[in-house]
Amino acid sequence: MFINFYKPTEISDRIKKRDEVQEQKSQKEITRNVIVPKNGQYYEGDEISRINEAFVEKIVYPEDGGILSYMQYYKYPYKGFPLGDVVHLMATFKGFLPILSVFLKKLLKNPFSWITIKSAMGAALPVFIELSHKQLEPYFPEDPKFYCKCVREVYKGFGAMGVPLTQTPKEFKEVRRNPAGDPILRELDTLIKLRNIICFILEFDNAYRHRFQDIMAEIDKNNFEKDYSKELGRLFDLLIDREKKPHMKKKWSDMKKVIIFYLKVAGKEREMIKKIINSLNIEEIKLQEDDWYFVNARTDYNFGGKK
Repeated sequence: MFINFYKPTEISDRIKKRDEVQEQKSQKEITRNVIVPKNGQYYEGDEISRINEAFVEKIVYPEDGGILSYMQYYKYPYKGFPLGDVVHLMATFKGFLPILSVFLKKLLKNPFSWITIKSAMGAALPVFIELSHKQLEPYFPEDPKFYCKCVREVYKGFGAMGVPLTQTPKEFKEVRRNPAGDPILRELDTLIKLRNIICFILEFDNAYRHRFQDIMAEIDKNNFEKDYSKELGRLFDLLIDREKKPHMKKKWSDMKKVIIFYLKVAGKEREMIKKIINSLNIEEIKLQEDDWYFVNARTDYNFGGKK
């Protein structure tokens, strides 16, 4: 279970095992993709984007939360500990999201689409959340304090909906005990699972997390309160404009149409999302100096709207 990888000894053992495997390779094979900085001590600019292998030197658990992976030649530590098996699992999981978006987009062509989409989402979402949670649950941290600051703020945001700010196995099981017989518990159970899935994705997929941080920094909460649909549309337009790859532009464009349409016809879910977003402290979410060190090297997205 992934909770064990959050223990210093377990992570150290995993790093040691990985290093032993690397030592079995030829020195040429190990170093062929590694760029050693010629000027200065750290990787800078384009060197970061061209690095294909990173050597973790130490793992630090700050008192205020999170996990920091210090890597050779990097000026700032990487937030989190990127396990290969989790990354592969994430890639498989994310593959279903565009499919779901395209399916719902096709429903928009139906003259009774508002009824169709509301019914489809109402029936499909809980099942999708349940199945996804079952696959990802073994990798959830036992304590949300191990998430990075941005993800901890999102986790806390669900508290605005009455979702318990805990994820310890004992208390989690208490909330989930026979939820099918109680509609309130069933709804709470779904919210807990949705929160865990969203936080897991943001924590272990920095491409999504950095985009989320970049766009959330642009939100105008006053405008969101006045007209959530218009403000969400504006944020999606920024996201689409900042993407450089056509398939990503199309992906966000499809999701924009589906999400905004669904929120218009699903009053309860709309109010939930509004409460969660309004409760977020954007200062805790937006990109920090150490985040900019990594995102400035990316070539697939214009962070901060920089062309």
